[in-house]
Amino acid sequence: STPGQITEIQTKASGLKIGPGVEDVLLPHYEKKAAEKDRTNGNGRDVRNLLEKALGSQSVRLSASAGTPLRDALETLTVDDFKPHMEQKKLAKGADEVLRELKAEVVGLEPVKEEVSQLIKMAKLNAERKKQGMEVPKPPSLHLVFSGNPGTGKTTIARKIAEAYRALGILRKGQLVEVDRANLVAGYTGQTAIKTQEAIDRALGGILFVDEAYALVQGEQDRFGQEALDTLLKACEDKRDDLVVILAGYPKEMAELLERNPGLASRFPKTILFPNYTKDELMQITEIQTKASGLKIGPGVEDVLLPHYEKKAAEKDRTNGNGRDVRNLLEKARGSQSVRLSEMSGDDLRDALDVLTASDFNDHLTHRAAATRSSAPTSQPRQPPILPQPPQPPQPPQPP
Repeated sequence: STPGQITEIQTKASGLKIGPGVEDVLLPHYEKKAAEKDRTNGNGRDVRNLLEKALGSQSVRLSASAGTPLRDALETLTVDDFKPHMEQKKLAKGADEVLRELKAEVVGLEPVKEEVSQLIKMAKLNAERKKQGMEVPKPPSLHLVFSGNPGTGKTTIARKIAEAYRALGILRKGQLVEVDRANLVAGYTGQTAIKTQEAIDRALGGILFVDEAYALVQGEQDRFGQEALDTLLKACEDKRDDLVVILAGYPKEMAELLERNPGLASRFPKTILFPNYTKDELMQITEIQTKASGLKIGPGVEDVLLPHYEKKAAEKDRTNGNGRDVRNLLEKARGSQSVRLSEMSGDDLRDALDVLTASDFNDHLTHRAAATRSSAPTSQPRQPPILPQPPQPPQPPQPP
């Protein structure tokens, strides 16, 4: 599907529609993104992020309008909802600003932020030495392993590192190119190296972020996966002055990948462990993402969500989706809000347009708990199997 088609599908799935002129604005935007060869732009994730921002703009626009919005206005995203986010330009940041953002904007992850801060400060010190004409010791390998469950901020931290390294002149462009096995491995002999090299070329001057890197090589017989890994390792050495590679994935699988491939351990000497979020951090992420959507959390929501997040935080394995769970839950809550608001009018509607209530969330939490209970085994004792009875010997005849 094209980005334009994905936009229409995701908008319709949200119970909304695209207004007149939106397609004329979006198509040139997507064409421009697709033409940027050094970035993975124009994909489904970009579409979803743009839609979330447009939804936030719609909420602000409708709440500021006089009178009660008509139903059609509530269901329609306009050009004005999309345009500000497409035209927004990011100015180059300094390393100090990136460090401040890292501490102020990234929720939790204190050990991670400390390690990344040290990396950036060391790079900054070496850049200053070079500027002063001093001899700079050969820096250690900048390639990294990010180990942690999904939704723990690995991509966000990688983007901060890219921004800081660009500001310090370590990376020329500072773009982040995200790939996984599907983007690197082909199904024909000789094609995998070409496909992997194309991804490397897009990332030159920035960071190549390989998600679920442990899945690259799926067993000893996976020669295509091994070809992709060998091509990556060669680039790590040959392009080390113009490329940073970050391998990311689950802790156990990433440890096994490094153990099976000695060449990886020497080129990726540093592993950063990403812990799961606590219940309070998940609540903080909820508040931040809600505000970014132009909405706010109503009374009683925290009382509903904290017990749910406490349960999620206790799940130490990969079933804990962390920040990803928060985003999915918010999307469902916005859907419930739309249904609830469709039955309101007048001042009540105007006051409720930008508020997510406890009921918007609770519907989905109750559904999830019920689904868990229905799939859980019953506590009734297991009955022993009924075995066939052996045949009885014939009874002797009774005497007369």
